[in-house]
Amino acid sequence: IAHMAASATPWETKWADAGRDLEWMQNFEEVVFRVAVADSVGRGDIKLKVQKQDLRLEIAGKEICQGQLAKEVDPDEASWMFDAVDGKRCLVVTLQKVNRTAMKKSRVWDTLWYEDLEFEEDEPTEPPIVKDE
Repeated sequence: IAHMAASATPWETKWADAGRDLEWMQNFEEVVFRVAVADSVGRGDIKLKVQKQDLRLEIAGKEICQGQLAKEVDPDEASWMFDAVDGKRCLVVTLQKVNRTAMKKSRVWDTLWYEDLEFEEDEPTEPPIVKDE
C-alpha cells in the first residue's frame, strides 16, 4: 500500500485471492483485505461488523462476506477506507491481529477464513465453541 507511513511494518505478503471477490495481505501486526466497489457507494453504504474472530461486511445492502476469521483480531482497532487500485475504486478493510505469542512465525495467517484452513489429522476440525455467560 503505497500511501502508508514509512514507519509502518513492511508487508510480508503480496495481494492474494481470499475468495468472495476479496483480495488480502498481511504483515505481523495487521491483515488487510479489499473489494471492488462502484463509484456510487458512499460511507453510509458500508456496514462492517467485526468481532474477535468473526467478520461481516455489507455494501449498499448486499452481503459481501460473513464468516469466521482464521485467527483473532481486535474489533476496536478495525478500520476501513476507500482507495483506488489501477483506476478502480475499492474498499480497504484493516484488521489488527491479536498476537498471543512473541514468535513471529505464529503471527502469520495461512488464510483469511477459518473454513479455508487445512488441518493435520490430529488437529481439531471444528471451531471452538464459545459460550456466552
